[in-house]
Amino acid sequence: MSLLPDMPPPRPPPPRPRGRPPLADRQRNRLTLKLTGAGRGIEAKPEIEETEVQLEEQFIVRVLPEMAAQFGKLVGERRIQDHLEITFRDPRNAVVKFDGALYAATLVDLPTITEAYRTVDRKQLLKTADICQMLLVERRIDGDPAAAAAAAAAEAPLARGLDVIYPDGLAPALANVRKTRFRPRIPNVKIDAIEREVLRLLEDDAQAVAVKFDLCDEQAEDGRGTTPGVDMMSPVTLDDLATPAVADEDAASSLANEDLEFDESLAAELEQGLGELDDDDEDDDDDDDESDEENDDEDQPNNERAMQMKLLGEEVAELEHTIKKKRADLDSAPNLIIRKRFEDIIQRLQNELDAKTLQLGQHTQELADEHATQHT
Repeated sequence: MSLLPDMPPPRPPPPRPRGRPPLADRQRNRLTLKLTGAGRGIEAKPEIEETEVQLEEQFIVRVLPEMAAQFGKLVGERRIQDHLEITFRDPRNAVVKFDGALYAATLVDLPTITEAYRTVDRKQLLKTADICQMLLVERRIDGDPAAAAAAAAAEAPLARGLDVIYPDGLAPALANVRKTRFRPRIPNVKIDAIEREVLRLLEDDAQAVAVKFDLCDEQAEDGRGTTPGVDMMSPVTLDDLATPAVADEDAASSLANEDLEFDESLAAELEQGLGELDDDDEDDDDDDDESDEENDDEDQPNNERAMQMKLLGEEVAELEHTIKKKRADLDSAPNLIIRKRFEDIIQRLQNELDAKTLQLGQHTQELADEHATQHT
């Protein structure tokens, strides 16, 4: 039996009104801003200073011959930063200050890309940049530095509308490499057309019934060494080619008749003796040549195989030495990236060593089988 009075059940909350909230709620939720004189509505806060991102750009500096010795000495002694100052007046023109002297320089584009590496222990190399530009020091600036620098900028290749692409590479062997190495290639359509034309000409020659050709003298066509009374463009037959030259025989007979003081009997005896000696020497030489050719034919396969085995042995020894050296570098690698690189190199060298060793074993077995066959 309950002692509490009967109470009505609780009513459910009223439904939330839809649409815009009432004006009182909107005024209560409104943001109030304080007006100030400096900020004009919002009080200004101090801006956060953003740190500038530093980028490293590498390029090659090519100096004049008169400053090369001192420049190289300072670079080797690591004191070049105290003697060198480079100021760019625009993206292509610069003024180089070296030991108090001013020089005009131009930044040119190289035809090739040079990889730059850095080492800290003289063993491991880490790539740092791809170099594709060179600062070319052109001439020395005399007089007022500001006026001379402005004049040098006006005379620069970019200001004159010239191309700043350098035609040569860094080494002497790369002279004019931009035109020789990077010349435009012949399109495949043109190559296919030439091949089809060649095949068509060969088919026409194969279907021909008779072929006729003429021998021409290039010197006669150029006007040099022409022989009067001879038509060089006339067809030449095989009989004409096989006939001896009559002019040579006439010249030889005239020389023999003019030599009246020569003793004919002595000449005949000498010729007879020399002829017999020549016949004997020719017979001996023929026999020696035949024997030498037979020996060469027999020894040629063996010599070639021996040479191949020698080269394979040298390559195997060199690969073993390289793998041993790379394993030592792997043990001293400082991080996982370099260790992974050395492991890939060692695996590639090991595969090549296995192939060379297998090839050397095959040559050795073939040589042993040949020796066994010859003895039997």
